[in-house]
Amino acid sequence: MRHLGRIALPRRVLDALRAYQNRLDRELASLRRTGAPELVAITEGAWERHRSTKAVTAVVLALDAMASGRARCMYCEDSRGCDVEHFRPKARFPGHTFTWMNLLKVCTDCNRQKDAAFNAQLLDPTVLDPYDHLLLTFSTGRYRARQGSSRGAATLRILPRLNHAQVLQEGRRDAWVKLKELLSRFDQLTEAGDHARASSLRQVIVRLPFSGVFAAALRASEEPGAATVLGADFMAVLKRRPELRRWLQDEDKARATQADPGIQDAARRIRLRR
Repeated sequence: MRHLGRIALPRRVLDALRAYQNRLDRELASLRRTGAPELVAITEGAWERHRSTKAVTAVVLALDAMASGRARCMYCEDSRGCDVEHFRPKARFPGHTFTWMNLLKVCTDCNRQKDAAFNAQLLDPTVLDPYDHLLLTFSTGRYRARQGSSRGAATLRILPRLNHAQVLQEGRRDAWVKLKELLSRFDQLTEAGDHARASSLRQVIVRLPFSGVFAAALRASEEPGAATVLGADFMAVLKRRPELRRWLQDEDKARATQADPGIQDAARRIRLRR
C-alpha cells in the first residue's frame, strides 16, 4: 500500500455524479418518511443503474490510472482492482454513493473485509500517506502500526489479510529482493553510460508489483538506522541516484496523463438532464 494522488475529474463528470446523488437522496428521503425497509436495495439499485454511464466510465478510467502498477488493488497491491469501491460503504453511507472522493479501486478480498469491519479510522491511501501510520518489515513482508497511530492499528484490524495472507507477505519479500537487484543493475548501467538500457529498466522497476515496498524503502531511508534496515548497498545507490526518489510520483503522473484523453472523451459524451 502506498499514497496515491487523486485525479481531478472534469467538471462535467462531477456534475453528473452530483445529479445522480441528488436523485438518490430525494428517493431515500421519501422512503424514510414512510418507513420503507428497502433503503439499502434502493441505494444498490441506483449504483447499478449508473455503472454503465459515461460519468462512471470516466471514474473507472481515473481510478485505474491512480492505482499503482497495472491497476492493482489500492490496499493489497496483489490482485487487480476489480471494481469501483466505496471507502465509506454505500449500504451504511448512502449519501456518499456518488461522491468522487469516496471511490477507490480494490480487489474482492479486500473489499469484503473492509465493508464488514469499516470504521472511520481506516486509512484511505488517496488521502493519507500509509507510511505516516504503518511500518513495513522488509525481511518478513509484514506491516505494523507506528507507535501511537490509531489509524495504522485500525487498518491492520479492519484488513487483517494485509498481514495474515501468506501470499502478500511473500510478495512483499520477493519485491524487496527484486527491487534491490534491479536498482543495483540500473546503477551499473547508468555508470557505464548505457542510458537506453537504464531507461528501459527504470520502466520495469516502477511497474513492479507491490510498489508500496519501494515507497516504504524510500520512507525508511529518511529515518534513523536506515542503513541497518535497508542495507549499505541500497543506501549507496540512493545516494548516487537521488532522482529515483521521484520515480513513483513521475510514473503516477504519466499514467494520469495517458488516461486523460479517455476521461475527457467520456466527459464530452455525458448527457446531463435539464
